[in-house]
Amino acid sequence: MATRGIAARIAASLCALSIATMAAAAQDYPNKPVHFIVPFSAGSSPDGFARFLGDKMQPSLGQPVVVEMKPGANSIVGTAYVASQPADGYTFLFGSFSHTSNPFIKAKLPYDSINDFVPVAMVGRTAGLVFITRPDFPANTLEEFVKLAKANPGKYAYGHAGVGNVAHIAGELFKKMAGIQITGVPYTGSNFGADVAGGNIDTGMLAVVAAQSLIQAGKMKALALTGPKRTSSLPNVPTFQELGYKEMDLVGWFGLWAPAKTPRDRIERIAAEAKKVLDTPEAATYLDRLGMEPSYLAPKAFSDYVAEDMVRQKKFLDMIGFVPQ
Repeated sequence: MATRGIAARIAASLCALSIATMAAAAQDYPNKPVHFIVPFSAGSSPDGFARFLGDKMQPSLGQPVVVEMKPGANSIVGTAYVASQPADGYTFLFGSFSHTSNPFIKAKLPYDSINDFVPVAMVGRTAGLVFITRPDFPANTLEEFVKLAKANPGKYAYGHAGVGNVAHIAGELFKKMAGIQITGVPYTGSNFGADVAGGNIDTGMLAVVAAQSLIQAGKMKALALTGPKRTSSLPNVPTFQELGYKEMDLVGWFGLWAPAKTPRDRIERIAAEAKKVLDTPEAATYLDRLGMEPSYLAPKAFSDYVAEDMVRQKKFLDMIGFVPQ
């Protein structure tokens, strides 16, 4: 009996020590810089967003948040890098909706989008994409554009940022729904916007932040927006949904992921710090300039959203008959 009592007390002491050690470790986090990996190019909207978020999180974390750009292959390069990092709460993917579409765009990925990551938090949404035309295009409304395209199959072309990019998916989905034939022309990034403004290509689907100044200056026309509601920066541009294209609800969103098996307390800490920043008026003002708005989802809610969005992305790609490359 005495031996069993001693064993029980030793076990209780070890348990208490383990809990105390875990608590101390949690309090000690972070004790070195945290890294946000952005799988897009320097100077892009995600780059600016990640730097703003990291800078504002730093005082509360007590450690720098280092933003690193690892662009390439529709965000696959940077995402694969994060998947290969230690699951210690010091490396996070600052990714986008491409995380949920890439599994259906690429026949083989160097990582598993679900099992190699744990969702941390959604941090923002975009207003959507603007369907733009060159300034001298002979149509001023979406209805007029569709009539011209039907009367001239294959005559017009639209620019997009690469096969599988959201601008490409949106363009192909619009073609399918409108019953028109326009030719997709891939570009590197969103530089097709300059070609539309210069009259070198007819149309394109461009992010609001990249298009709004050119539209306001009369250098391109805006016929419709893919988001669920009009945006304050382009209040006179109707949504595709308003015009009867109900499936054209494509918006961008951004979030944080960590490598799988990252300690839960560290995930919760980063999510909570992100929420503090996103709840400030300064965040709303800053993101508005990027054509975005703060949109926070906690780890569980974000995990559910990611699962739902994968179903949605697969549906869009099936609708346009996309074959993984």
